[in-house]
Amino acid sequence: MNFKIHSLAELPLAIDYLKLKILNLKTGIILFKGEMGSGKTTFIRKLIESYDSNLIANSPTYNIMNHYKISDNLDFYHFDLFRIQEAIKTGDHEFDDIWGKLGISLIEWGEFAIDYFPFINLTVSITVNSNSREIEII
Repeated sequence: MNFKIHSLAELPLAIDYLKLKILNLKTGIILFKGEMGSGKTTFIRKLIESYDSNLIANSPTYNIMNHYKISDNLDFYHFDLFRIQEAIKTGDHEFDDIWGKLGISLIEWGEFAIDYFPFINLTVSITVNSNSREIEII
């Protein structure tokens, strides 16, 4: 599904679609693709906050992973692999115990770890245009 977003006010259209796609997942891996500054972290932050407006979803750029417990049946693990891409390439990480096994992993810069994922449920690609963003969810 494709969405053309001109402002943050339109982002819930794509978020609601993604929420429908993950509704029955117990575990999963969702990759977020896009150039630096395209809105991957913003999309994930708004997704998490759409479940609970009291949650403050932050970028995991420096701590690599943030865990958000939404309910007894839904946990999100938000990863930003950009800073540790060399460690990922050499297998020097401990995320295999989470990816595809615990909750739903929301992974930015997942292309650095593609060989380590047991499966990929969905991919969210964000492309920046002059006055909009194209969001493709497949």
